[in-house]
Amino acid sequence: MGQEITYCFHCQVRLTGADFKESKALRFGNRVSCTFCLPQLLEILTPQERKEVVSQLDHTSNQKGAPPCSPARTPLTPGSQLPGKADPGGPSKQWVIWGVLGAAAILVAIATAVSSKRPEPPRTVPESSGTPPIAQPAVTGRSPREKEAEEVLARARALPPSDLKAKIAKYEEVLRLAEGTPLFKEVREDHAALLQMSRRAFAKEVSALRQRANQLATQEQFQAAINLILLARSSVSPPDEPERIDEIVSDLRQEADRAYSTLRNKAAEAFRQNDSKEVAAIRDRIALWGLKDKLSEFDVWAAGLSAPAETPKWRALFDGKSLGCLQEGGKGWQIEENALIQSPASGVSARTLEEFGDAELRVRFESKALESLYFKLRQGHGGGYALDLAGSRLKVLDGKTHELLFVATGDQVRAALDGNPVKIETESRAPRGCLQIVARGESLKIYAIDVR
Repeated sequence: MGQEITYCFHCQVRLTGADFKESKALRFGNRVSCTFCLPQLLEILTPQERKEVVSQLDHTSNQKGAPPCSPARTPLTPGSQLPGKADPGGPSKQWVIWGVLGAAAILVAIATAVSSKRPEPPRTVPESSGTPPIAQPAVTGRSPREKEAEEVLARARALPPSDLKAKIAKYEEVLRLAEGTPLFKEVREDHAALLQMSRRAFAKEVSALRQRANQLATQEQFQAAINLILLARSSVSPPDEPERIDEIVSDLRQEADRAYSTLRNKAAEAFRQNDSKEVAAIRDRIALWGLKDKLSEFDVWAAGLSAPAETPKWRALFDGKSLGCLQEGGKGWQIEENALIQSPASGVSARTLEEFGDAELRVRFESKALESLYFKLRQGHGGGYALDLAGSRLKVLDGKTHELLFVATGDQVRAALDGNPVKIETESRAPRGCLQIVARGESLKIYAIDVR
């Protein structure tokens, strides 16, 4: 199998697996360093991470039986050598490692003391600039990947603050390049700040859009309001949330449903009153909304309604010319000037030839100096429903034309004289019968008897 080959994060020297075994290289997190670049590694680490590096070095050295950190020194004279195997090229590499380790320990102590006395102030992101400031790393001799990340970052920062989406997309590219480098943490924080700014801006846009849509809905321009929202939604892309736009469309449709329900109830009432003009006006109003589905729904609903039955027209029983509408040929009655008049002193009642069940019957008459006047509906089958006028009730009718109306439905019969309800007497609840008229006195003229 081949050896693992890596490169020092700082000087880019080639490192193999043997270098790690012989303590010529160190791996800390996702960073790899040769022993000579340990000071540069420590500079970019936090105090806690520096301590962990020193601890790791101690552990590695103890496993290999390294000399203590402060070995006793023996003065050397010209020509003398260090104990052990001679190295004509200079001190052994292991002593170099321990020298670097000692320097690293000193740097850790100094950095820890300084950081404990002067805590780093929190970074702030000026909202007005649109781009949070990013501190440049102090490390010299950056890796090619870091250099590329810094170049892309410079381009991201050069984008105008007004184009937040482009800046965010560029920062995401920097994040991918900066992963595993000292830039990553700060770039990630700056990217999060830009996302927050984008969310605030989008929330303002949604609020303004909802306000414009509500104004159109107040004027019942529902389709125009929905079109406005759908147009805005077509341009929404991450990191914005299109669901916020969909909520406005849903609210507009619910408002249109409520308005439609109210108008449909009004149209139903107009149908009951046979007011076709009002129904047409309501349909035109719904059509102006621009919602084709609502107009179609209204047309289907209206087609399913039963139009109110036409009120039957009055049919004349007495035409002013013939006595043929009366039983026995109108015996005791005669026609004068198109009016049905009781013959003098005949005392015979007039009874219609036609009988009535459920019906409306109208009698137009004029009386003069009568002692009594009697109308009975459904007469001839054991009783009927009678209106008996006499005395003062009759006297006030003299010399004027009056109208008596009977309305019979089942066993319920009502009567009205000149539009005013009058009390009738139920002699029996006859289902059918004729109209009987009895008058005593000077004169009674009947101008019309109509039925419907």
